[in-house]
Amino acid sequence: MPSRKNSNILNERIKELEREQSRLLNIIASMKKTEDLHLRLFENMLHEVHVWEIVRDESGKIKTWRLVDANPAALKSWGMLLDEVVGKTAEEIFPGSDPVELFMPMIQKIFSEGKPRKWEHFFPSTNQVLQMVTIPFGEYFVSTGIDVSDEKKKNKELEKEVNRAIAAEEALRENEENVRMLLNSTAEAIYGVDTKGNCT
Repeated sequence: MPSRKNSNILNERIKELEREQSRLLNIIASMKKTEDLHLRLFENMLHEVHVWEIVRDESGKIKTWRLVDANPAALKSWGMLLDEVVGKTAEEIFPGSDPVELFMPMIQKIFSEGKPRKWEHFFPSTNQVLQMVTIPFGEYFVSTGIDVSDEKKKNKELEKEVNRAIAAEEALRENEENVRMLLNSTAEAIYGVDTKGNCT
Protein backbone atom coordinates (compact mmCIF):
# COMPACT_ATOMS: atom_id res chain seq x y z
CA MET A 1 0.00 0.00 0.00
CA PRO A 2 1.44 3.38 -1.01
CA SER A 3 2.30 5.73 1.75
CA ARG A 4 0.22 8.84 2.35
CA LYS A 5 3.17 11.03 1.33
CA ASN A 6 3.60 9.20 -1.98
CA SER A 7 -0.14 9.40 -2.59
CA ASN A 8 -0.14 13.18 -2.01
CA ILE A 9 2.82 13.61 -4.36
CA LEU A 10 1.08 11.49 -6.99
CA ASN A 11 -2.17 13.48 -6.63
CA GLU A 12 -0.29 16.80 -6.94
CA ARG A 13 1.49 15.54 -10.05
CA ILE A 14 -1.86 14.45 -11.57
CA LYS A 15 -3.35 17.91 -10.87
CA GLU A 16 -0.26 19.56 -12.36
CA LEU A 17 -0.55 17.42 -15.51
CA GLU A 18 -4.28 18.19 -15.76
CA ARG A 19 -3.54 21.94 -15.55
CA GLU A 20 -0.84 21.57 -18.23
CA GLN A 21 -3.21 19.56 -20.42
CA SER A 22 -5.88 22.25 -20.03
CA ARG A 23 -3.35 24.98 -20.89
CA LEU A 24 -2.21 23.08 -24.00
CA LEU A 25 -5.80 22.47 -25.12
CA ASN A 26 -6.47 26.23 -24.80
CA ILE A 27 -3.38 26.97 -26.91
CA ILE A 28 -4.47 24.45 -29.55
CA ALA A 29 -7.99 25.95 -29.64
CA SER A 30 -6.53 29.44 -29.99
CA MET A 31 -4.21 28.29 -32.77
CA LYS A 32 -7.10 26.59 -34.57
CA LYS A 33 -9.16 29.78 -34.33
CA THR A 34 -6.25 31.82 -35.76
CA GLU A 35 -5.70 29.24 -38.51
CA ASP A 36 -9.40 29.37 -39.45
CA LEU A 37 -9.26 33.17 -39.56
CA HIS A 38 -6.19 33.14 -41.83
CA LEU A 39 -7.76 30.52 -44.08
CA ARG A 40 -10.95 32.60 -44.47
CA LEU A 41 -8.84 35.67 -45.23
CA PHE A 42 -6.77 33.75 -47.81
CA GLU A 43 -9.85 32.29 -49.49
CA ASN A 44 -11.86 35.54 -49.57
CA MET A 45 -9.24 38.09 -50.57
CA LEU A 46 -9.94 40.03 -53.74
CA HIS A 47 -6.22 40.06 -54.54
CA GLU A 48 -4.52 37.08 -56.11
CA VAL A 49 -2.28 35.17 -53.70
CA HIS A 50 0.04 32.37 -54.83
CA VAL A 51 2.61 30.52 -52.76
CA TRP A 52 5.57 29.07 -54.69
CA GLU A 53 8.47 26.82 -53.71
CA ILE A 54 11.85 27.44 -55.33
CA VAL A 55 13.33 24.58 -57.38
CA ARG A 56 17.11 24.69 -57.69
CA ASP A 57 19.49 22.90 -60.03
CA GLU A 58 22.43 20.75 -58.88
CA SER A 59 24.64 23.82 -58.44
CA GLY A 60 22.06 25.58 -56.24
CA LYS A 61 20.88 28.12 -58.83
CA ILE A 62 17.17 28.85 -59.09
CA LYS A 63 15.82 26.76 -61.96
CA THR A 64 12.05 27.31 -61.62
CA TRP A 65 9.32 27.43 -58.95
CA ARG A 66 6.52 25.04 -58.04
CA LEU A 67 3.03 26.08 -56.91
CA VAL A 68 2.25 25.21 -53.29
CA ASP A 69 -1.10 27.02 -52.98
CA ALA A 70 -3.25 29.67 -54.65
CA ASN A 71 -6.37 31.42 -53.48
CA PRO A 72 -9.68 31.46 -55.39
CA ALA A 73 -8.99 34.95 -56.83
CA ALA A 74 -5.77 33.69 -58.47
CA LEU A 75 -7.41 30.52 -59.74
CA LYS A 76 -10.30 32.52 -61.21
CA SER A 77 -7.95 34.84 -63.10
CA TRP A 78 -6.02 31.80 -64.39
CA GLY A 79 -9.23 29.98 -65.29
CA MET A 80 -7.98 26.87 -63.46
CA LEU A 81 -8.78 24.67 -60.46
CA LEU A 82 -6.36 24.14 -57.57
CA ASP A 83 -6.17 20.38 -58.20
CA GLU A 84 -5.04 21.11 -61.78
CA VAL A 85 -2.10 23.30 -60.76
CA VAL A 86 -0.85 22.58 -57.24
CA GLY A 87 2.55 20.88 -57.31
CA LYS A 88 3.25 21.99 -60.89
CA THR A 89 5.99 24.36 -62.02
CA ALA A 90 5.21 27.76 -63.47
CA GLU A 91 6.03 26.60 -67.01
CA GLU A 92 3.74 23.54 -66.60
CA ILE A 93 0.89 25.79 -65.47
CA PHE A 94 1.47 28.40 -68.18
CA PRO A 95 2.97 26.53 -71.16
CA GLY A 96 4.12 28.64 -74.07
CA SER A 97 4.43 31.89 -72.12
CA ASP A 98 7.82 31.15 -70.53
CA PRO A 99 7.10 32.61 -67.08
CA VAL A 100 10.51 31.54 -65.79
CA GLU A 101 12.35 33.61 -68.40
CA LEU A 102 9.94 36.50 -67.89
CA PHE A 103 10.10 36.63 -64.07
CA MET A 104 13.49 35.05 -63.24
CA PRO A 105 15.36 38.39 -62.88
CA MET A 106 12.83 39.57 -60.28
CA ILE A 107 12.85 36.23 -58.40
CA GLN A 108 16.66 36.19 -58.33
CA LYS A 109 16.67 39.77 -57.04
CA ILE A 110 14.25 39.15 -54.15
CA PHE A 111 16.17 36.06 -53.06
CA SER A 112 19.59 37.72 -53.35
CA GLU A 113 18.38 40.77 -51.38
CA GLY A 114 15.99 38.87 -49.10
CA LYS A 115 13.45 41.69 -49.44
CA PRO A 116 9.92 41.97 -50.87
CA ARG A 117 9.58 43.64 -54.25
CA LYS A 118 6.67 45.47 -55.87
CA TRP A 119 6.42 45.04 -59.62
CA GLU A 120 4.14 45.48 -62.61
CA HIS A 121 4.37 43.41 -65.77
CA PHE A 122 2.22 42.21 -68.67
CA PHE A 123 1.76 38.43 -68.56
CA PRO A 124 0.70 37.11 -71.97
CA SER A 125 -0.56 33.74 -70.72
CA THR A 126 -3.41 35.37 -68.78
CA ASN A 127 -3.51 38.54 -70.92
CA GLN A 128 -3.16 40.64 -67.77
CA VAL A 129 -1.08 43.54 -66.57
CA LEU A 130 -0.19 42.33 -63.10
CA GLN A 131 0.62 44.68 -60.25
CA MET A 132 2.11 42.45 -57.58
CA VAL A 133 4.20 42.29 -54.44
CA THR A 134 6.47 39.27 -54.13
CA ILE A 135 7.81 38.29 -50.72
CA PRO A 136 10.59 35.72 -50.19
CA PHE A 137 10.76 33.46 -47.13
CA GLY A 138 13.11 30.53 -46.86
CA GLU A 139 12.87 28.52 -50.09
CA TYR A 140 9.40 29.92 -50.82
CA PHE A 141 7.85 33.13 -52.04
CA VAL A 142 4.38 34.61 -52.05
CA SER A 143 3.10 36.81 -54.84
CA THR A 144 -0.01 38.86 -54.20
CA GLY A 145 -1.65 41.54 -56.27
CA ILE A 146 -4.23 42.42 -58.86
CA ASP A 147 -4.86 42.63 -62.57
CA VAL A 148 -4.65 46.31 -63.53
CA SER A 149 -5.35 45.79 -67.25
CA ASP A 150 -8.68 47.67 -67.19
CA GLU A 151 -7.12 50.53 -65.25
CA LYS A 152 -4.26 50.72 -67.77
CA LYS A 153 -6.74 50.77 -70.68
CA LYS A 154 -8.75 53.55 -69.02
CA ASN A 155 -5.56 55.53 -68.40
CA LYS A 156 -4.53 55.14 -72.06
CA GLU A 157 -7.96 56.31 -73.22
CA LEU A 158 -7.81 59.25 -70.83
CA GLU A 159 -4.32 60.10 -72.08
CA LYS A 160 -5.60 60.02 -75.68
CA GLU A 161 -8.49 62.33 -74.75
CA VAL A 162 -6.12 64.73 -72.99
CA ASN A 163 -3.79 64.71 -76.02
CA ARG A 164 -6.75 65.38 -78.36
CA ALA A 165 -7.89 68.27 -76.15
CA ILE A 166 -4.36 69.71 -76.08
CA ALA A 167 -4.08 69.39 -79.89
CA ALA A 168 -7.50 71.06 -80.35
CA GLU A 169 -6.50 73.89 -78.00
CA GLU A 170 -3.23 74.40 -79.89
CA ALA A 171 -5.09 74.43 -83.24
CA LEU A 172 -7.57 76.98 -81.87
CA ARG A 173 -4.75 79.15 -80.57
CA GLU A 174 -2.99 78.95 -83.95
CA ASN A 175 -6.24 79.88 -85.74
CA GLU A 176 -6.77 82.85 -83.42
CA GLU A 177 -3.19 83.97 -84.07
CA ASN A 178 -3.67 83.68 -87.85
CA VAL A 179 -6.90 85.73 -87.72
CA ARG A 180 -5.19 88.31 -85.48
CA MET A 181 -2.24 88.56 -87.92
CA LEU A 182 -4.63 88.92 -90.87
CA LEU A 183 -6.57 91.67 -89.15
CA ASN A 184 -3.41 93.46 -88.07
CA SER A 185 -1.89 93.29 -91.57
CA THR A 186 -4.72 95.02 -93.38
CA ALA A 187 -4.17 98.75 -93.79
CA GLU A 188 -7.72 99.43 -94.71
CA ALA A 189 -10.93 98.34 -93.11
CA ILE A 190 -12.39 95.00 -93.97
CA TYR A 191 -15.87 95.05 -95.29
CA GLY A 192 -18.32 92.27 -95.53
CA VAL A 193 -20.81 91.91 -98.35
CA ASP A 194 -24.21 90.42 -97.68
CA THR A 195 -26.17 88.27 -100.15
CA LYS A 196 -27.79 91.40 -101.70
CA GLY A 197 -24.44 92.98 -102.44
CA ASN A 198 -24.59 95.53 -99.62
CA CYS A 199 -21.33 96.42 -97.89
CA THR A 200 -21.40 96.06 -94.16
